[in-house]
Amino acid sequence: MSRAPRFASPRRRTIAALTAVVVVGGLAASISPAATAASSSATKVTAKPATTSKQAWTSGRYIVLLGGLPAASYSGGIAGYKATKPAAGKKLDPTRAEVVRYRERLTAAQSKVAAAAGVTITRHYTVATHGFSAYLTAAQARKLAGTPGVVALSKSERREVQTSESPTFLGLTGSNWLGGGTAEAGKGIIVGIVDTGIWPESKSFAGTALKRTQAGQVVPATGLNGQWWGICQQGTNFSSQECNDKLIGARYYVDGFGTRNIAQQEYLSPRDGAGHGTHTASTAAGNHAPA
Repeated sequence: MSRAPRFASPRRRTIAALTAVVVVGGLAASISPAATAASSSATKVTAKPATTSKQAWTSGRYIVLLGGLPAASYSGGIAGYKATKPAAGKKLDPTRAEVVRYRERLTAAQSKVAAAAGVTITRHYTVATHGFSAYLTAAQARKLAGTPGVVALSKSERREVQTSESPTFLGLTGSNWLGGGTAEAGKGIIVGIVDTGIWPESKSFAGTALKRTQAGQVVPATGLNGQWWGICQQGTNFSSQECNDKLIGARYYVDGFGTRNIAQQEYLSPRDGAGHGTHTASTAAGNHAPA
């Protein structure tokens, strides 16, 4: 067993890795380390450059946005490409043939822009926005910023966030905010948390074991009604059997973010090193006053 997380000050915390947790009415699932332009033509490179100033660019990881509409917003107009924007009240189906084809068009446009600047793309974005992420040298950032069709460059940076006043901010300070009392609070609700991970041994997530496949996927059990198909992803100090009918799933994501950017105290798994993800998940959906 590895050490329990050291909890940082509740006032300010530095987000160092990506993790998510899902908890239902008591159930939780965790996930860890893991803008659009106004042009009506999805891939026409005619938008003004991101900047024409002599801005001092520095090396680092950037999100580069291109002019044109992503699949969620494209309503047609390009010969040979049907509209992909879903109808009002409907969800976008990314597997639909016309959506796949249009997204391939966006990806090709992104690759062309990146190649011209000698850039290797780490992640393409085509559904909610049209752009890509990549590690850029200062020279590459400067070149892309002056490339027609590139409308914005946003450098990835660490930010500190205030997290200690959530109940007051949400207006959840009254005596009846639990709704139905502690025995029924949150019943039937799955809560997903994207944070630094989760510490499954915490009594806040105590529950009954779930049947899972060897890969960690849930075998539908009583109480889940076959509605949860997430997995309990194994990794460093975290097995596929760590989840239960309280902590129903856990994943970690590191692609794009990069293993070299994971904080020293974190794990390459859903396990929480800093303690922030465990804190927020237990606040949102932990067992009531665990002994």
